[in-house]
Amino acid sequence: MDPSNISPPQSASADCDVITHLQWTLSVDWRAQLTHSAFDGTPLQLGWRDRATSWRTGQPGTERWAEALDPSQTPSWSALQTAHEAAGMNPEFRNGPASSGGRHYGWYQDLERRLIRKLDVDGTNEATPLARAIRGFLDIVHTRPFEEGNTRAACTWVVWSLAGAGIDVATLGPVLYLPKAPADDAVVDQMAHLLV
Repeated sequence: MDPSNISPPQSASADCDVITHLQWTLSVDWRAQLTHSAFDGTPLQLGWRDRATSWRTGQPGTERWAEALDPSQTPSWSALQTAHEAAGMNPEFRNGPASSGGRHYGWYQDLERRLIRKLDVDGTNEATPLARAIRGFLDIVHTRPFEEGNTRAACTWVVWSLAGAGIDVATLGPVLYLPKAPADDAVVDQMAHLLV
């Protein structure tokens, strides 16, 4: 997908840093940026599901979400929707601007189509599992496609990308608390070190 194809249409809101983020993830040279190979992680270990979900221990919906983490699932938008619904959340794409933690996430009419297309391509391309995990995670948390549960959706993408390739899943809490400014190249390597 060409980064020049992701540009703010006339209907984009002025605060739509989602566009900046998507342009960045498309332009990053993921093979050069990630100093890790596809095999840097340890083989999948028992307890990966608990490690992936421990940041939500005791919170409503965590058990249903953990059950939906099928590592054989190919990462895609429709699979994310199915997992989201299984966890008891609305699986539909948000239909307006969103806010979370003091940040604003713009919306424009073509955002849904563009993000879905990008996730579906990234879920099956030839990127390493680690690159796929990080890229999808960042796309989800910086776009916030769902009304709720976007962090869980991003973690689901990581699980599918890593566990599905037989790579162990680390405790994801440190990844979630890592500052992830849009278009910050340092974030990619920082996430890689936390994930493998």
